[in-house]
Amino acid sequence: MCVIPFQVAVMKYFTKPMIEQSFKQQQLEGELMSVTERALSAIPVVQAYGREEVGNEQFKRVSQHTLRATLNAALISEYFLISSSTIMALSTAAMMFIGGGQVSNGIMTVGDLLVFLAYLTMLYAPLNTIVSSASGYASAAASGRRVLEIMDLDKDVKDLFSAETLPVLKGNKNWHVRLENITFGYEKGRPVLHDVTIEAKPGEKIALVGETGSGKSTIASLIPRLFDPWKGQVTFNGKDIREFQINSLRSQVAIVLQEPFIMPLSVAENIAYGRPDANRDDIIKAAVVANADSFIRQLKEGYDTKIGERGSTLSGGQKQRLAIARALLIDAPILILDEPTSSLDAQTEALLMDALENLMRGRTTFIIAHRLSTIRSVDRIFVLKDGQVVETGSQKELLTLGGIYYRMYQFHTGS
Repeated sequence: MCVIPFQVAVMKYFTKPMIEQSFKQQQLEGELMSVTERALSAIPVVQAYGREEVGNEQFKRVSQHTLRATLNAALISEYFLISSSTIMALSTAAMMFIGGGQVSNGIMTVGDLLVFLAYLTMLYAPLNTIVSSASGYASAAASGRRVLEIMDLDKDVKDLFSAETLPVLKGNKNWHVRLENITFGYEKGRPVLHDVTIEAKPGEKIALVGETGSGKSTIASLIPRLFDPWKGQVTFNGKDIREFQINSLRSQVAIVLQEPFIMPLSVAENIAYGRPDANRDDIIKAAVVANADSFIRQLKEGYDTKIGERGSTLSGGQKQRLAIARALLIDAPILILDEPTSSLDAQTEALLMDALENLMRGRTTFIIAHRLSTIRSVDRIFVLKDGQVVETGSQKELLTLGGIYYRMYQFHTGS
């Protein structure tokens, strides 16, 4: 029994270093995966700028650090097991030495000594199990610490305890969306928006224009509550959206981004990503309205064709039409178009405009645009500068005003 305190001391001494080293190993493994993912997802850029060797060196350096951390974790674990085994071996040797002396002195027989050593082995078996489990515990504790790091992060946006489910509007009804006296920024003390008020009546098409960094995309991110404003409120039909559950709120907002996110899934699965229960007929109808059906049917396996990572097997216009079909299938009453044609050529843009017109029909729509050709049919235009609304009105009214929008229009049209 005198062995147990020594074993406990060894466990206490080695457990913390084993946890720390295992945690460091897992951190470096995560960094290694990040380096690999970054390089593989940007192969064209890496090749275009001749950065292959730099990428290799970076991967090699992180790999070496990861290997070193893995070996250190293994060494500490082995030192622990060797120390524990040494204590047990020394204690067994001590028992044999003491027992051998007692046998020589006639105090006990050889049979008594053998039986005692057998009992000693039976005692050490569970002790060995406990000691061995300490190494596994250290690895599990490090993994748990990594998980808790993520789980303990404070969410910027949370459901209120009293949050309600946002009702689904029936028929041709739409939400009246209003951003009222909004002030917001991504870094404390550096607001991007300053006391902004923007309103979209049910079914109205609103355009947000302005130079890069004026706050257009930030406004769009506040509508599905990706962030909460520092000051002011976003309302649907006069009710603050913070009073609604986040999932039910976002289910009624469809977004088409400048760079569409296409998953390495089939074409049909990509279109149905926001509505996975959709049947094939609904998927095809959405693709037809988005002007995507024709090119999809030309693919090797049609709607069952697997798409490469980030849509690498499709052109920019094809990816954008899939994103439009995805938004159509959701059939959300609120639509956000974040510069959906800015990276496309004029011919592809013209093809997409028909699909976008189909998508916007009957929905409360917010369009963020650099190309003014995409906002010719909107009801109202809000011009932003340095995070503030400086002009608002129809295109005709803004051209008559002769201000910032007028100068933007002249620049884009060359008139």
